[in-house]
Amino acid sequence: MFTPEEIHNPGQFPSQKRFLTFDKTGLMNLLPHSGEALVIDLVYLDLLEKDAIGFLHVGGPNCHLLHGHFGIMPGHWLFEFANLTCAALGLSLLGAERKTRGDEKKPTVLLTGADGIRNHRKAVPGDEIRCNASFLRQDRREIFFSAEIYNAATKKKICSIKEISGTAL
Repeated sequence: MFTPEEIHNPGQFPSQKRFLTFDKTGLMNLLPHSGEALVIDLVYLDLLEKDAIGFLHVGGPNCHLLHGHFGIMPGHWLFEFANLTCAALGLSLLGAERKTRGDEKKPTVLLTGADGIRNHRKAVPGDEIRCNASFLRQDRREIFFSAEIYNAATKKKICSIKEISGTAL
């Protein structure tokens, strides 16, 4: 994993750059999500180690996540946060790999499955949560990740997902 001091924002998919940072605006350009469906505020990517750290503030501009759920962030939104962190990593890895081959076609990652989801603690308004995601492997067009979500302040695990799978196009 990398340190935030090593991170810079080069913009797109440079093949020689190790670190990428995407804020909300950059994520809207990278991912097909927008508005309230974009359940991630910021992501740091390490293309060499094939790791990502996603950040989300629970509440505030993301208060729609809590409506009707007794003041806690529901598990399906935690899972979506992990999916978006993995999708940003997958798209950036595929984009960098394609750029080295001279292929300018923008990649697509469709995450469709998960195995081993376990909720450990709740996320409540005011929490900053962090998703540590790792690329596991690619088998032809299938792509696999793992993810763990932590409370950024207490460092306590909120959710873990053994394997997130999807299709790389």
